[in-house]
Amino acid sequence: MINSSSSSSPAGVALDLPKIRRNPLIEILAISTGCLNACTYCKTKQARGILASYPIEQLLDRAKQAFKEGVKELWLTSEDLGAYGRDLDRTTSSLICPGLSEKWPHHITLADLLAGLVPIIPAGCMLRLGMTNPPYILDQLVEIAEVLSHPRVYSFLHIPVQSGSDAVLDAMKREYTIEEFSNVVDYLMQNVKPPNLPPGAAHDTVNGSGALTIATDVICGFPTETDNDFNETVELIEKYQFPVLHINQFFPRPGTPAANMPRKASSSEVKSRTRRLHDLFRSYRTYDGRVGCEVRVLITEPSFDGKFWVGHTKAYEQILLPKDPDVYGRIVLVRIIECDKFFMRGIIIDSGPLDSIVFPDNNFNLPSLPLLIQNSIQLSKINDTTMVKPNQFSIYTLINSLRSDKTLVNIASFAYLFVELVKYSMRNVSSMDLVQKRLSDFGKFVGERMIDVVYLRDKSTKRDIRLYNA
Repeated sequence: MINSSSSSSPAGVALDLPKIRRNPLIEILAISTGCLNACTYCKTKQARGILASYPIEQLLDRAKQAFKEGVKELWLTSEDLGAYGRDLDRTTSSLICPGLSEKWPHHITLADLLAGLVPIIPAGCMLRLGMTNPPYILDQLVEIAEVLSHPRVYSFLHIPVQSGSDAVLDAMKREYTIEEFSNVVDYLMQNVKPPNLPPGAAHDTVNGSGALTIATDVICGFPTETDNDFNETVELIEKYQFPVLHINQFFPRPGTPAANMPRKASSSEVKSRTRRLHDLFRSYRTYDGRVGCEVRVLITEPSFDGKFWVGHTKAYEQILLPKDPDVYGRIVLVRIIECDKFFMRGIIIDSGPLDSIVFPDNNFNLPSLPLLIQNSIQLSKINDTTMVKPNQFSIYTLINSLRSDKTLVNIASFAYLFVELVKYSMRNVSSMDLVQKRLSDFGKFVGERMIDVVYLRDKSTKRDIRLYNA
């Protein structure tokens, strides 16, 4: 754990202060201030100091309040999201994810925060993660990939690389190698699940939304950068073809070590390299092939010129849409009619509001819950005299415990937890038939541990559905 003088409100800014949002549908929530890095070109640490993280309890309270006030998107921001909690003692919070304590016994992590935050996102709302540097998420990749796969979390992450050269990264004191950066990108690209296809669509059908968007930054012309270093950066961009790429020329900030480094490239050479990177970025088109595809988007903002609404897909790709005031703040179904390098344009074919940005999952995948929380709760035994304390992790506790042959579940605990599964299924599937199938399959999995008969009231037909009889 990093020793820090952080208080419950880092930098003296309380999270519960009244807020006037520039966009009433977007809450920008800073989860920490300062950073743990010492990059030779950056003044952030000089300006904001060492890492100071807000406690999980305060962040969850702020998020709940924002959603009550009508927010549709929650953006987590920080100088480095992945470093969150490394200054917080694990024993100080009652909301940590218990199963993560073995992996991180001393400090809280971003994974702990997300385990508490994801379950409170209402239907029709989305969470967006911001910027993180590679070093502090290398040991959280499994958890991050599972969160980015959640239907109420944008499959988007901003991971600055700054250079494709290990020699330049070392001079920058970035504390990672290109191999480590590539490991992060490769793992997320392979393990963040794509959005569900529309009902009846073939599995190889492009449905208008990529599985994951990774944004990155590159500094061109760092003082130690040679032609070979620059070429390695070019090769990295050619390899991944990042859909979002911020290209910046090096600027010597007074008081930073890099400002005093001798420069190996002239100003004209740096400008030439910058133009080459821009040309490379413009040469590949991420969205080609999407015309005619149908995809769900959440509309939360106008375009820069004010002529369109901007809707974002699950992968946080933007689609320009006709400016109909009735769809602002809604999840709608659109058809893509035009693709450009930087955006897509579409028409609305179902104005909703829909409760999820992904198409319903018609395949029962037991259990259809975030693995982050499933695998985090370790409960070896619930005996006949033990009640499970109701909390936001109850249903995950039940499912994890049922995987052990030694588990005994008393009727009272089971009844409460089964109701939680019913509620979850009702929120996350599109029809009563799917609810019945999901819970019936769950019952067969539980077997003799399950209570004899469970009925679910179908409000639309006013009849009881018999789900399972042991």
